Amino acid sequence: MPVLSNATLVIELATGDVAEVPLLSTTFVIGKATDADIVIDHPYVSRRHAAILHDGVRFHIHDLGSTNGTSLNGELLGAERRQLRDADRIELAGEVMIRFSENGSTLIRPALPTFNPSDIVVDSRSREVRI
Repeated sequence: MPVLSNATLVIELATGDVAEVPLLSTTFVIGKATDADIVIDHPYVSRRHAAILHDGVRFHIHDLGSTNGTSLNGELLGAERRQLRDADRIELAGEVMIRFSENGSTLIRPALPTFNPSDIVVDSRSREVRI
């Protein structure tokens, strides 16, 4: 299968791990179905949630009628296809974060949350830390 470009999807997992997936075909389905190109096993993600499409020049994203929606840079997608640009942020069901990277660009690592020290509670008895 010919490589279309250096485009990748960077999936940020709830564990903090990051998975990078190269886009190697013209249609790339994301969902929890076992035959999806990227399988995301999450209760709010539809079996065939969204698709990344390549028209020969550019990549586009398209929601496939998912139950809980797909957002691009914070804007909920309707039925229309939207062009993807380098560093775009895709959210599935408001829960799964995916970043689009094109041409090998350097992605900015997401900022770690900051906490006020007074918000941190250490229970020495149970040895638990709560924020």
